Parts: sequence; structure tokens; C-alpha cells
Amino acid sequence: MKHMQLLHLYLDSNNVQSQGINSLSSGLKSMKKLKSLKILLGENQIGEEGIRTIATGFEHLRELQELSLFLGWNCIQNQGIKELADGLKNLRKLQSLDLNFYQNDMEDEAAVELSTALLHLTGLSQLQLMLNYNKLSTEGVTALAGSIKQLKKLKKLTLGVLNNLITDEGALEIEKAIILQVLL
Repeated sequence: MKHMQLLHLYLDSNNVQSQGINSLSSGLKSMKKLKSLKILLGENQIGEEGIRTIATGFEHLRELQELSLFLGWNCIQNQGIKELADGLKNLRKLQSLDLNFYQNDMEDEAAVELSTALLHLTGLSQLQLMLNYNKLSTEGVTALAGSIKQLKKLKKLTLGVLNNLITDEGALEIEKAIILQVLL
């Protein structure tokens, strides 16, 4: 397993809890040559401790170029998302990032932390953030839009923020970020 370069795990709609995530994270630590990781954990019970464990596992994945995490419907709150954002900062070789936090309890402070993490990922050419059905307002999307503007290598962007608390001002900030990316 230490020579593995691609790993896709589909664990949606199960009863995976933090203990299962601990085992998964332990296995990932030995995969130092991993370049592509996709983990689908939607509709489980991973909670704050589970997301913290995933985040700390990133420090061992220095060669990772593609990351896809589906964490929808897990009741992950701000602290868990902030810790995941801290872990993302270690992934300096990342070129493609796909994060799905569909219908969790994400608020603006977590979006601000996530936007700070994005600034460390200067090699990103593909970014998909699916943040639908959370509690984001203008402050959160403005922070994300500001970071997206800074991603000079970005070629593909998908930003899902359906059913949040975003106002016209937030929508305008997203539009500015997209226009700037087109001009780069």
C-alpha cells in the first residue's frame, strides 16, 4: 500500500463514525506517494472528531495532487471545517480540489478559514466547492470570492452555494471573482 498513487473510497450512506475514520486515517499515513484521493463519506456519523482525524492525516500526503471529499449530511460544524482547512494548507502540490459540505452546519467563520486555506494552494487549476444548504451569508462568500480571485492557475471553477443566507452583495462578490478569473 505504501506505493499506491490513486485511492477512491465510496462509503456514502453507512454508519461510519469517528472510530472508522481513525482506522482510515491511519492507513492513509503510510501512503506517502498518493497522488489522487477520493473519499465519499456522505450521510454518515463522522462528526467533529472524524473530520479532525481526516485533517491531521493530510500532513502525510505531501505528494497529493487531486483531492475529492464528499462530507455532506454529517452535521459537521465550524470547528471541524476549520480543522480540515488547516490540514488542507499542507497540500502544497494540490492541483484539483473538490469539497462537498452539502447540508452541514457551516457558517461564515468556517468559510473564512476555508478561504485562508485556499490561499496556500497556489497550484490549483480545478476547484469545486459545494456548500449548498448551510448557513453562509455575505461575509462567508465574500471571503471565498476573495481567495478565488487569488488563484492564478485556476481553469475550472464550480461553486455551489444554493439555499444559504447570501444577499445581493455576496452574489456581486462571487461575480467579481469569476470575472477576474476570466480576465487572467
